[in-house]
Amino acid sequence: MSKKKKRKKKRKLKKKFKYFIFFIICLCFSLTFVAFTTSFEQGKLDKIKQQETEKKKKIQENEYNICLNEKYNDKDNTKALKNKEVELTNYLKNNYSTSVKYYDVKTGYTYEYNPSKNYYAASTIKMLDAIYIYEKAMNNELNLDDTVTYKASNKQYASTEMKNYKVGDKVSLRNLVKYAITVSDNTAHSILVDYIGFQTLKNYGKSLGATSTLVGGDSFGTMNVHDAIIYITKLDELINKDNTLGSELQSYFINSDQNYLNFPEENIQAAQKYGQYEIYYHENGIVYTPNKYYVSILTSEGQNKYGFEKVIRNINTKVYELHQAFYQNRQDTCYNYVYNQEQ
Repeated sequence: MSKKKKRKKKRKLKKKFKYFIFFIICLCFSLTFVAFTTSFEQGKLDKIKQQETEKKKKIQENEYNICLNEKYNDKDNTKALKNKEVELTNYLKNNYSTSVKYYDVKTGYTYEYNPSKNYYAASTIKMLDAIYIYEKAMNNELNLDDTVTYKASNKQYASTEMKNYKVGDKVSLRNLVKYAITVSDNTAHSILVDYIGFQTLKNYGKSLGATSTLVGGDSFGTMNVHDAIIYITKLDELINKDNTLGSELQSYFINSDQNYLNFPEENIQAAQKYGQYEIYYHENGIVYTPNKYYVSILTSEGQNKYGFEKVIRNINTKVYELHQAFYQNRQDTCYNYVYNQEQ
C-alpha cells in the first residue's frame, strides 16, 4: 500500500475515533443529565412527601392536644376507668364511714361516693367565713385592715391565737381570717360570724348553691360533699381573681394545721380546711397536682383507732390514684383516637 493511501486511511481512523469520543461524551452528558433530572424530580417528590408527612404529624399532634384538653365526654367512659371507680367505691365501702367527692378542674370529671349524707360541719365552715370576707375585700366593699371588737360572748375553746387577746381588744379582719383558717381558731370564727351576720352568711352559702349552710342552730351547721365542692370552687375562683389578695388567701389554706391532703414526698401542696368534733373528722380542699383537683372527704372516723390523719391520707391517696388513672386513660384514649383511627 502506498504511503498516500496509508495516510488517508490513518486520517479516516482518526476521524472515526474523534466521532466515537464525541459520541461517548454526548452519551455521558445525556446519561448525567437524565440522572440529574431524575434525581432532581425524585428530590422534589421526596420533599413534597416529607412536607405532607410533617403536615399530617402537626395535624395529629394538634388533634391529640385538643383531645387531651376536652371536657369529660363519652370517649372517657372506658372499662378501665369504670373498673378503677368500682375499686375506689369498694375500698371506701369496706373500710370507712365516709362521703367523698372528687372533681377534676381541667376536664370536669367527677367521682362521688355517698354524696347525699349530711355531717356536722365543724370547722370546715370557716372556709365560708374566709371566702365571704375576701370576696368583699376584692370588690372593695371592705378593708381587711378594718378592726372588730372582741366581745366576751365570742370567747370559745380551741383558740390558739385569740388567747393572746383580751376582751375589748380590736382585731383586724385579715388576722381573724388568718387565725380561723391557719389554726382553726374558734373565737376568731365567732367574731367573724358576728361581724358578717349569721343569716347573711347563711344566705351567702345559699347564693353559691349550697343547701345545708349553717343548718342545725349553731355557727358551724351541717355539710355534705356537694356543698363542700361549691365552697372549694369559690375559694379557687378568688385565689385566681386577685394576685395579691388571692395569694394571701391561698397561703392561709396551704399553711393550715392538720393538712393531710398534701403529698410531701411528691412536693404536692394542698389548700385545705379541716373540721373536727367528736366522731366527725373532715378535710376539704384543692390538691395541686399537675392537673389540680378538688376533693371533699367527710367522715365519722374522728375516733378511728388508727387516727384520723391516716384515714384522710389513705382515702386521698386512693382518690389521687383515680385521678392519675383518669389522665392515663385520657392519654391512651386520645392516642388511639388520633393515631389509630386509620387502622
